[in-house]
Amino acid sequence: MNSKIQAIEALIGQLENGDEVDRCYAAQALGQLQDPTALEPLYRHLQDEDLDVCIDAAAALGQIGSDDAVQGLIDALHYHSEVDVKQAAIEGLSKCGGELAKQTLQQVLDRPDDIQMSETEGWDDWWDLQLQAVKALGDNAVADAAEALAEMLDSDDGQDIESEILKALVQTGPAGIDQLIQRLDGSAPRRQRRIAVALQYGDTEAAHELLFTLFNSDDADVREAATQALAANGMIATTLGSQQLAALSVLLRDPAAQVQTAALKGLQRLRSLSDVSISEDKLLELLENSDSRVRSAALYMLTQNQELPDQQSALLFHLQQGLGSDDEEEQQLCCELLGRIDPAVAQDQLLALIGDIATPMPVRRQAIRAIGQSAVADASMLEMLWNSSSDSNAAIRHVALQSLQVLNNRSLQSPTLTPVSADTDADTSADTSADTATSADAAEGAPTPFSLLLSSLTGSEVIWPSAVEEGDKDSDSDIVADQTDDQLISLVSVDGEGHEIKPGLPPMVAKPGIEQILASVSDAYPAPYPETDVDSGATVEMGSTLESITRSNIEATVGVSQELSSDSERILGLVDELPQEFDAYAEVVHTNARSGERMLEGKRRKPDEIAVERRILAARVLGDCAQAEAVQPLLGCLMDEDANLRREAAESLGRLVSLQPKLPGLSNIMGPIATQLRAGNEEIRLACARTLGALKHKAAIPALLAALDDPDTLVRIQAIRSLTLVTLGKGRMLTEEDHVVLNDVTPNRVTQAILDCQDDAEIGVRKEVIESLVQLRRLDLELLLKLGLEQGGALTPTAAQALKRLDPDAATERLIESLAEQGDSSVRRLAMQMLQHIHRAEAA
Repeated sequence: MNSKIQAIEALIGQLENGDEVDRCYAAQALGQLQDPTALEPLYRHLQDEDLDVCIDAAAALGQIGSDDAVQGLIDALHYHSEVDVKQAAIEGLSKCGGELAKQTLQQVLDRPDDIQMSETEGWDDWWDLQLQAVKALGDNAVADAAEALAEMLDSDDGQDIESEILKALVQTGPAGIDQLIQRLDGSAPRRQRRIAVALQYGDTEAAHELLFTLFNSDDADVREAATQALAANGMIATTLGSQQLAALSVLLRDPAAQVQTAALKGLQRLRSLSDVSISEDKLLELLENSDSRVRSAALYMLTQNQELPDQQSALLFHLQQGLGSDDEEEQQLCCELLGRIDPAVAQDQLLALIGDIATPMPVRRQAIRAIGQSAVADASMLEMLWNSSSDSNAAIRHVALQSLQVLNNRSLQSPTLTPVSADTDADTSADTSADTATSADAAEGAPTPFSLLLSSLTGSEVIWPSAVEEGDKDSDSDIVADQTDDQLISLVSVDGEGHEIKPGLPPMVAKPGIEQILASVSDAYPAPYPETDVDSGATVEMGSTLESITRSNIEATVGVSQELSSDSERILGLVDELPQEFDAYAEVVHTNARSGERMLEGKRRKPDEIAVERRILAARVLGDCAQAEAVQPLLGCLMDEDANLRREAAESLGRLVSLQPKLPGLSNIMGPIATQLRAGNEEIRLACARTLGALKHKAAIPALLAALDDPDTLVRIQAIRSLTLVTLGKGRMLTEEDHVVLNDVTPNRVTQAILDCQDDAEIGVRKEVIESLVQLRRLDLELLLKLGLEQGGALTPTAAQALKRLDPDAATERLIESLAEQGDSSVRRLAMQMLQHIHRAEAA
């Protein structure tokens, strides 16, 4: 006998003889299998003594959907005493379809005399049935119901469900649209908007014509709703031609900005489904619109284009204009497009946006990304990215380092961006061509994207060159001697002790200090105060939020990083010295000084904390720099005292393995990674287990086998996953000839070790055992039955799918036996669910 037939008979047996829980799950499974054999027993159980069984039986009849099922559902709708069963019957009739079902649903709109109804705590249950019938009539496009639906729309009962009735009328086709047209003239804008919204569900010509009519409404909100409906209608691409879709293009000339915006968004959505498009000239014209919503919609459409307009000079002009917009979205989109075209044309503006703390954080991030797309990374860009990598906002730090990584990867293909890594000797390019050697010599000692990433990773300091005229060098020499180290500018990277990483130290000049800039703001500013009180050792703190903004902007300009809180008292003293016309400003500063300090206190980050986090982010980013020079620094981080840094380094090494498996140096990471898998914290161990899986090297097996006993659940799961990857190897299974020399581990030992995890206390580990055995083609019937039937049922679907692949006939036989043998209702429930999963795909 066919195993599916056997399963259905067993389920019918449970429906007839099981307890109430058995009957519920049996009805659900029979509905999923959709076999007509179950119609009669399901019909009988529409009057089951348990209400839940009645509801599940009605739902199952709806899934089977034959004429007999329809009649049974009609009987349940008319004669069952419980409204929940009646609702299940309406839902079932909606799924069944057919003329008899449609006629019955239509009758529910007006309270039938032969339907027994009840009230629940004063609520008329028929109203719930009426709403469900409205939805069902719409879903089944019952044209004959249009008049009854329209009458309900005009009644008091229809006011609360107006939107649902309008949608159903649209779905019924031309008959329903005619009813809407009759009610459109003289209707309030509110109803017109609702009609427009409902029209998105219409796929007939009549619905589209009515939609176009609404484009002529005097109310901009109605036109906007109609425009959105036109764009949301998924059938437009097949039922309307390009000429009609061009109506959206016409709406771009609408006087209301909200309509233009909706039209642009609609065209963007639909252009992949049709040949309607907007000309370059039109898009550029829209960028001159006075409303930022229209400009942003046009810019977004440009960002979705694979190719940008040929008129790039005109576009660049608009993008530069947009950078100064008050609209955050427009600024972001302009930054994104500039990154794709040429960020160099607006470099100064982008750098200004990044350096201004008043710039919204999303805009700063997008501006940094744009800089990262530059064809040529000059010193100012790199310096900006370096400074941003120490920003107080972690998101800014991350995107700055990511941009350095992007620039570095581009430099591997572009001669103009060829980086000189921190550990490159001057004579390493001796074998290269003369042109390459000349280029390398010119860049010798200059910071590069990769060297900056390494400096971020190691915590080294970077000193930047300054564009000072040769004639000023001597006059500046005295200034240099008086400046602190963080104000010196040099074309070198140095380590934490100040030793140069690269040769070629040019003359150094001093940048103006923060106090010099402050002093230049007003003649009333006195000479700079010392940073701290030497006698007391107390640090003077700054308090005003307004002054903080002023000072932060100046700091961004001169490129220094200084704790604002150290200047509070001194700045207040400076404010007191301001001319009389600044008294109002001074009063605000004094009033808000203390509250400002408290507000900022929680947001300030100590420089050393930011430096530590920058190292961690640098380790993360270096995992996407697929070059050999990244391996050794990351490998060194595995010995760092910071656990988070070790974790990121391990993860990045794993990504490097995935990107470039044959990258020089990766062959040396096995030992350190295996060590951290034994000695690190749970996050490090998880990262190391993942990296060993990426390596797919047989030597990793002993360490991964040991990790199967790890106290952390995620580590054990990853160990199983990685053992599977290693065993499968590069496109083939590990065989008996592939003994691992370290411990002489055979493939059977690996499989047995995974099998031994079947008794792990954690569900996630046991689930991974099943999935691993499926990949290794080592499935075991008894194991899968055991796991699938265990309490809770968390593994039931996974085990059932595996059994379906292994041997569905044998699995069905064993599950039917368990239904007869098990006294535990929960186990029988799981057995029925497994039968459902095994045979559901065979349903008609």
